[in-house]
Amino acid sequence: DVEQGRKADQLKLTVDDLSEKISSTYEEISLLYSLTENLKITSSDRQLVELCLEGLLEVLPADSAAIQLLPPSDSEEANFDVRQQVELYTQGDFPLTNHQLSELIQILKSDQNGQPVIANAPVTSGRSWPFPEVRQLVLVSLRESDNRFGYMALVNHREDDEFGSVEAHLLSSIATIVGIHLGNLEHYRQHRELLANVVRTLTTAIEVKDPYTCGHSERVARIAVLLARELGC
Repeated sequence: DVEQGRKADQLKLTVDDLSEKISSTYEEISLLYSLTENLKITSSDRQLVELCLEGLLEVLPADSAAIQLLPPSDSEEANFDVRQQVELYTQGDFPLTNHQLSELIQILKSDQNGQPVIANAPVTSGRSWPFPEVRQLVLVSLRESDNRFGYMALVNHREDDEFGSVEAHLLSSIATIVGIHLGNLEHYRQHRELLANVVRTLTTAIEVKDPYTCGHSERVARIAVLLARELGC
């Protein structure tokens, strides 16, 4: 009877452990599915980032998460609204400012091989660690091919435990999805920029031929935009 009871207890522990793992895996798959469902060319990067951060803290045992987005390389010459500076989006009690996260990224040199960076107590408890409020960390870059759009960070384990390969793997998978989406948005924006430049070049060529209509196309365009805004377009 004692032996049977011991086996029953062991089987119960095994079942409980498997149930917990299945539940965790289901939540992870649900998060990935939710993100892929929202990969629409009309969706903004901010919408996807906010959805991603909310889901992360529901699935992973972290106090906070953050996504830092970088401006495109041609942001100063862009015809359409784009990020002009580094933007930080957070969820939970994120302990770093935008500037501090940038500094930490430089210290960890996370761009060297594109792999996730994990920092736990052996690293964060050292004297050279600049941010003692960050006890555990997983950091991945948001990439699409050779293009880097920003970074994703998971900070401080909810139970003050260590982050490991499970958290790093899931964060990398999510970063890949977000990176592809940001890459699609960037390609779409570049096509819009190309079209706008072609139209502007043609307009300039027409107006050079006839000084009498100089500026007419620009004024018509501005009036068209004002009318469209009034109509709610």
